[in-house]
Amino acid sequence: MRCLFAPFLLFMVILPLAVSCTNDKEDVPDDSDFEEVDKDSTMESSGEECVLPAVNMASSMPDFLKQQVETRFTSLSATISHSAKVVFASAAELYAQDRTLVAAYENGATIVVIDTDEDIIEQWLSVHDIEKSWTDNAGTADKGHNHLIYAFNNRHRYYYFDELHDNGCKEELAFFPVRFDSFVNWINKYADEDLKNAPKNMTRASNGEYDIESTFGNQVITHNFAMELSDKTIAHVIFSKPDKLTKTSSIDVTLTVYPLYSPQSNGSSHGDYYIIKGYVNVHNAGMYKGKWSKYHGGVKSHMCAFYMNKLDVETYVRQNNGEVEPKFPVGGTPVPQTTALATSYTSGFSWSISGNILGKLETGTQGGNAGVSGTCSWNNSETRSLPDVTIKRDTEHGKIKWTFNFNNLPDDYDDKIPDLAISDFETNFTWIWWMQGDPKQDKENYEYECVFKLQPKYTSWHWYSSSADFSTDEFWGIPYWKDNWFTFKLRHPERK
Repeated sequence: MRCLFAPFLLFMVILPLAVSCTNDKEDVPDDSDFEEVDKDSTMESSGEECVLPAVNMASSMPDFLKQQVETRFTSLSATISHSAKVVFASAAELYAQDRTLVAAYENGATIVVIDTDEDIIEQWLSVHDIEKSWTDNAGTADKGHNHLIYAFNNRHRYYYFDELHDNGCKEELAFFPVRFDSFVNWINKYADEDLKNAPKNMTRASNGEYDIESTFGNQVITHNFAMELSDKTIAHVIFSKPDKLTKTSSIDVTLTVYPLYSPQSNGSSHGDYYIIKGYVNVHNAGMYKGKWSKYHGGVKSHMCAFYMNKLDVETYVRQNNGEVEPKFPVGGTPVPQTTALATSYTSGFSWSISGNILGKLETGTQGGNAGVSGTCSWNNSETRSLPDVTIKRDTEHGKIKWTFNFNNLPDDYDDKIPDLAISDFETNFTWIWWMQGDPKQDKENYEYECVFKLQPKYTSWHWYSSSADFSTDEFWGIPYWKDNWFTFKLRHPERK
């Protein structure tokens, strides 16, 4: 009799627990063990506008993009004129309005191609002998999937804006005005530059040297990466639905390249030099929800997500789809360097080269080269604050890799998260690639391309009954099956 009664008692004990565990209900006021100190993070658009004369010729444009264009470009017209600085077009207009677009480009307008496969863009550029930002050897993966925006002008400024990861889920659409800030800011900065067919400054500085930044022209590549953590499980009470979260944000990358050439007559310094300034801004606030809780019957999940714990950045050179091993000239090694317990880093350096030096001019469609004789110097050294982050740098075989590891991350539910892990994380880089000269190749227009990769990693935490339950999970911010990298052609200097 006792053997039959014991299972019945066990069943009566388990039944209420099973019911409570499967009886989900929405958030309730926090108990004394948990205070919701962080609110759901919502990044707001700056609302930056562009007053430059703009023309919308695009016959097709997604509604969410059209709304931003019509709102933020305050001098938008449907009719093109000689004064146009920005021209929007889709694939149909590349051929239907062929002459009009070429004339606008030659006149200095920035052409903004909307939601078009890059193979179509490449064909159009090739027909009109307009320089593209990728090499002929770049494969489909290198040129990328369809970008929502690809912009370019005759001053060697290029802009990529990734398409949406989930074809416009509600989180992506809500964040889109913030992402669009990046594009408007880029247009305001680069769509109305001086088109003089002359270098900015061919005179020596007071120290008798030529300043590279003010003497020679440059190439600018900007890429806005889409970033998303979709439907990630943050906590899971047994017999209940998991607590999931989707957050979306973006990363801005800008690389500015100054190409120089030191001819064979300069002796051991012979070769190409590519001075590169890099800037990365990871918009972490878009990924951070904050701290929140949810009851699942009698069990309460306490959660926090997502904050960045690491950023990997990698860049290297290749030619004909094969990697090459450039040198770093003395004084031009990549910065920032590895840091230990420092709370700041140096993002630039001082460097110089002497002899007959050739570079590029900012001359629009006519092209142009600048040559000087003397000492050309570079100085962009700057100390920047970087608390709670340790930098590791590796430069093996001319390939550069930086790892930014975040310190002082939570080990318990009441630990404070470092500000940089949940807000804009900005970092700057500078380096010089030296392709040592080969007299047999000096008369050839051989090209190199730069590969740039980055990948942020995020953390979430959760606990149920006490800090003993505290646990964390990690997620990559950009899925590897999407593009977390891009390539572009290094605009080579004149070689004589």
